Amino acid sequence: MQPSKDEIKAWLKRFGRSREWLAEQCDKSKNTVNNWLSTNIEIPAATLHLISRLMEDDQRAETERVDAAAPKLSHVVLRITTDELNEWSRAFKASNASTLEDWALEAIRGAYSEDQAQKQSLKKGLSEKEAQTVLNQGAAQAPVVDADAKGPSTATTPHSNRMRSERPAAGTPPVHRQRKRMLEGLSSEESSK
Repeated sequence: MQPSKDEIKAWLKRFGRSREWLAEQCDKSKNTVNNWLSTNIEIPAATLHLISRLMEDDQRAETERVDAAAPKLSHVVLRITTDELNEWSRAFKASNASTLEDWALEAIRGAYSEDQAQKQSLKKGLSEKEAQTVLNQGAAQAPVVDADAKGPSTATTPHSNRMRSERPAAGTPPVHRQRKRMLEGLSSEESSK
């Protein structure tokens, strides 16, 4: 489909192209392009085809830029029991997350932050108490989940004025239980040294 004169004008404006630039691309004078776009003079078919290709090239380049800037999303499938789902749902309701998916992502990100902080602490040779302080600072943007917690408690963080769930009800995701066991294992290893 060949573009109309109005579409050509809109394209030039949208992409910051001048009529002089278009004249150079078409190997014509600026006055010729002005006459095509400002009067009833028809644009020759071969030139119109060239302009159409230039417009398509710009559109394709813009689409590629938008696609490159868009975040790449991945899907994760979790297989959990109905009881675990019910526990997670209760923990989600006790939090201030807008959806169960948001709560789960926040919990996973929190576990990741804790894991990274723990690794940094171990590299630095910090004591368990110092490591816990680093963990608490690193997890300020995600819920801190305690597998032994019986109910929710809230606290504000220095990074946020909103309230967040510190200890969701018994519905802690397995990843947090594993982290707790791992930390307990590290503590027992240190005490046996």
